[in-house]
Amino acid sequence: MKKLVALLLVSFMATSAMAVVDPDPDMIGLYFDELADQPCVEGLAPYVPTFLYVIVTNPTIDAIGGFECEITWDGAALVTGVTFPTDFVNVGNNTNIIVGYSTPIPTTTATIVARVDFLYTDTAGGPTGLYMGPSNPSSNEFGYPTVLDGALNEIPWGTSTVIGEYNAMVNGNCEGVVANEDASWGSVKSLYR
Repeated sequence: MKKLVALLLVSFMATSAMAVVDPDPDMIGLYFDELADQPCVEGLAPYVPTFLYVIVTNPTIDAIGGFECEITWDGAALVTGVTFPTDFVNVGNNTNIIVGYSTPIPTTTATIVARVDFLYTDTAGGPTGLYMGPSNPSSNEFGYPTVLDGALNEIPWGTSTVIGEYNAMVNGNCEGVVANEDASWGSVKSLYR
């Protein structure tokens, strides 16, 4: 029985390590990793090319036909390019992204919809907070980023704001980000008290 419990705990910890930071359904956010669990990086040196991922998390739809958003920031940074996971039509630019995919992308818990080539440029090492907002012009009047399902229907979507008002942070205070492993381990321990 002890071996079974140990195996279950190890299995639970392995799956929680792959869980996204934002547990809410139908969210879109900015992350520095492909698993949507790192919205904040500390100690990033200036002028080191870095990938910033636009990721749809915990979707309730089967496929994504397109999306639109604008990425802005407080601090010193540049966006030098955007790459998409499949064939696309993009009518925006590097920071104002309006894209439709020729073939809808099947969804997972963390579905990458764009990779942004990001360059932090603050030689003093100060913080840079990143925001995700509606594209300009926006296809909706509500002022939020838009995600389209595989049939190109607009789906109500939220943005992950896991660091106060920011969607992501470079060289700032990452204490606002709660690690999934700690919360999951605490939940497991409480089962056996």
